[in-house]
Amino acid sequence: MGMKRTLRMAITAAGAAGVFCFVLYLAGVFSPPFNVILISLDTLRADHLGCYGYPGGTSPVIDALAREGVLFEQAGTVMPVTAPAHASMLTSLYPEGHGIASNWPDRPLRPACAVLPGIFRDRGYRTAAVVQAPTLRRELGLDRGFDLYLEPFRQNSRSDRVTDLCLDFIDREDKPFFIFLNYYDCHGPYNPPDEYARRFLDAAPAERERLERVRSGLVLEGVSPAADDVRKLEALYDGEIGWVDACLGALIEGLRKRGLLERTVVVLTADHGEGFEHDYFFDHGDRLYEPEIHVPLIVRAPGEKLPRGKRVSGTVSVLDLAPTCLELAGMEPPPEWRPEGRSLVPLARGEDGGLPRFSQVRYRKLAPQSRGGMLSVTSGSWKLVTPADTGKRLAPERGELYDLARDPGEENNLIREEPEQARRLLRLLRAWVDRFRAAAPGGSGGEEGELLRPDEETVKRLRALGYVF
Repeated sequence: MGMKRTLRMAITAAGAAGVFCFVLYLAGVFSPPFNVILISLDTLRADHLGCYGYPGGTSPVIDALAREGVLFEQAGTVMPVTAPAHASMLTSLYPEGHGIASNWPDRPLRPACAVLPGIFRDRGYRTAAVVQAPTLRRELGLDRGFDLYLEPFRQNSRSDRVTDLCLDFIDREDKPFFIFLNYYDCHGPYNPPDEYARRFLDAAPAERERLERVRSGLVLEGVSPAADDVRKLEALYDGEIGWVDACLGALIEGLRKRGLLERTVVVLTADHGEGFEHDYFFDHGDRLYEPEIHVPLIVRAPGEKLPRGKRVSGTVSVLDLAPTCLELAGMEPPPEWRPEGRSLVPLARGEDGGLPRFSQVRYRKLAPQSRGGMLSVTSGSWKLVTPADTGKRLAPERGELYDLARDPGEENNLIREEPEQARRLLRLLRAWVDRFRAAAPGGSGGEEGELLRPDEETVKRLRALGYVF
């Protein structure tokens, strides 16, 4: 009898607790946790989206998302290379901190690094990733913290498969979830489905094949293109954006049909852009001009967490994504976490200002278009780019200074005409570099993972993309 009485009391207490939580929910005091989906559209230039001023009709779904959320006008990547940029998104550390500085690193993500999915998982979330880019293979350690890490690139799947796998995961879950999605189709070669290719370029399949040979030659051999070929290739790139946008539309509609859209934070960004200018055609990773490092950033949050339809002009970074996701999910960061980024929620609410934005590239010996290492800092509308060697020793006498407000195409180098601005930005850049002299940021240096030994299939895929020569 004692055991039965104890059981009845436990059931009664649980029921009372449930009623109490329901009353609090109705009163707005307590609500179930928000889900979070972090979306990275690989190789997507911000300035080829309608919400960033592009007239080409590439992005109706993304444009609608921007109208329902907050758009950050001056978001940038830390490095225009896929693996380092995504590692920075998930750790809020610069490459010096997480240890991945190329798509072909010697070692994986540093064991001491805290990762965003791990923080969510520790708080009771189910975590999943669907990655379409072969440069995000699990061997790099980017699967850390995920309950499920799906790699549809191994089956040569396209962006619609990323959406399908995401919705399949959601349908199996009854817990709050954190999902990271990587859509890769904007990356070369540009081969959108016929419907989207024809929408932006009326060309026969044979002509599209010829254009791909031209693009491959530009990337692998550094040859100069004909102006008309550049225009056509840019149109095919727009076709890929239109296709990915449609796949995002299926994702958003899937969330809406499941009654989850208003319980889910959606963050959309890119790891880097793509270069069509400055003698740097249809590639990325070796320049710090805006087409390569300026990325879209749109955040849509349920309820009144964030304003709707707001545009924020301050400079921000992909480093800020992880702290922003945590705050919007209502979580305090773990005390041992030392992110380099900051939450963008205060900035979105008008309570804070932009901070200087730093980016870098490293010399790639076998890449024909590589000019060498470079560092950049953007503060307000001013941007300084300077060569730098492997030890981050600067060569400001060969630097470039641009006023992006008056010269968004970065065509007029003001390094001699504006010495005060150049010196101000150089001081910021030197202070940033000095932080990496003694140790990596965030206290995450030290122990390294084991040497990576890629399999032959991975080497073959990366070589086809021009990452291995």
